[in-house]
Amino acid sequence: MKYFHSKYNNIKFLILTSYLYIMVTIRFIKNKNITIQNLLKYMNLYQHNHNIKNKCITNTQYLYSCIINNFPESNIKAIPVICVSNKYKATIMHMVLKIDENIIDPSYDINYISDVIYYEYGIDQIPDYPHFLKCSQDINNGHLCLSDVNYYYDQADYIEKLY
Repeated sequence: MKYFHSKYNNIKFLILTSYLYIMVTIRFIKNKNITIQNLLKYMNLYQHNHNIKNKCITNTQYLYSCIINNFPESNIKAIPVICVSNKYKATIMHMVLKIDENIIDPSYDINYISDVIYYEYGIDQIPDYPHFLKCSQDINNGHLCLSDVNYYYDQADYIEKLY
């Protein structure tokens, strides 16, 4: 009977630790999303207030750096995409982040477009694609890829003051 009791305690312990792991993971995911949402909100506010356009590489670099420094285990990648809008009759080469199959766009000039659709495949024939691909690879490999250093630091200073 002692063996059964010991086995029962082991099962109880496994259930308890599994439950705690799930609760901590859920809490971590919620906090991670709130942090990313706040960063995006402040980035979009800064970009809107300062009429920032065409800075998607620098925006992606900044958000990537913030996420990777706070959540190093995140499954995050910078990726080149094209954005298509029927409303504005536009196709735009762009860079975004992909976290666990979710696209996160850190650029206000694209975010405000209500009908934008992102495509990440079949875009290698677009003339700017090699540049965007190289920058995304640099970002993913831990190297800086900035199109505007002053803008990067100005936006960072603004956001850090709000935190």
